[in-house]
Amino acid sequence: MRRKIQKKLNFFKYPNCFQANENQILKGHCFFDNENPIVLELGCGKATFSIQLAKNHLNQNFIAIDTKINRLADGAKIALEENLQNIVFIQMHIEQILLHFDNQMIDTIWITFPDPYPKDRHEKHRLTNLKFLNYYHHLLKSDGKIYFKTDNIELFNYTLNILESVHWKPAEFTFDLYQSKLINLDNSIPTEYEKKFINEGKKICYLKLDNSPNLLENIPLEPIPVFSTVKEWIPNHEIWSLEILKPYQNKAHELIFEEYDINMQFARTNDFEKYFWVLIKGEIRLEIVSKESQNQLKFHQYGHIIDITLGDFKVYGITIQRTLLVKVPKSL
Repeated sequence: MRRKIQKKLNFFKYPNCFQANENQILKGHCFFDNENPIVLELGCGKATFSIQLAKNHLNQNFIAIDTKINRLADGAKIALEENLQNIVFIQMHIEQILLHFDNQMIDTIWITFPDPYPKDRHEKHRLTNLKFLNYYHHLLKSDGKIYFKTDNIELFNYTLNILESVHWKPAEFTFDLYQSKLINLDNSIPTEYEKKFINEGKKICYLKLDNSPNLLENIPLEPIPVFSTVKEWIPNHEIWSLEILKPYQNKAHELIFEEYDINMQFARTNDFEKYFWVLIKGEIRLEIVSKESQNQLKFHQYGHIIDITLGDFKVYGITIQRTLLVKVPKSL
């Protein structure tokens, strides 16, 4: 457990990692200091596939997306150790992808071995359903490409049927990549899941799609959902009985009452210059780093006060459970 928590803290420390949510919109953010083509991998896991692509194509930029912080942290660590400057790692719900990237920003999308969601009621989560294909269409440049790999024949057939229904013809596809003439340097890079599937004797399905400005022109975009990762909560009488908060009861309008989901960054160094925190519910881990030392602190008790004097320290904090905080301005 401690190792997993440390990975999550590392995610927020690493300069090649970003978290996307409605409180931190990444649209317009400059991830790279060049105009090279941008390649996106969705559901990347530890991003072994994107890392190898980044090594093979130093003249392209890569963005690896997943919802799991600890997996992304593994990939980000490797990229930093190998000094790969052309790849970044983003924690994001793919449903929100158009909130965080501009239209026609991406050159290539890779969808590698996503969860097949075999039950009909879970179709809305399949990364090749019509809603997501429409998102990708708007995200890609007019000459952009989508590549899809899966071991799941049912998901592959489902995808082909969806594409046929909207007259989006694959540029190429095969039900057995490694026995086809479509194999190349890029699509033969195995993901961790792929190695397992090949060892089990499964065939790998593969297709390539060319984008076009005329595709899906009569199909409206579905609304982009906003996930409530940070929201306000209303304090009750018990909260004001805490000794640390009693002096501020008449200044409640100047305090910030925030609720955080699990695995959310709730503070970085600069935040501690402005506020101290009072923990009402949940668990928080801080990592305090200087050139000489590194220390990790846990806060999990009702009324715990989190007040850091910075000096030359850098501070990173994440929530381990769903958390309620009171943020008190130090200027009061």
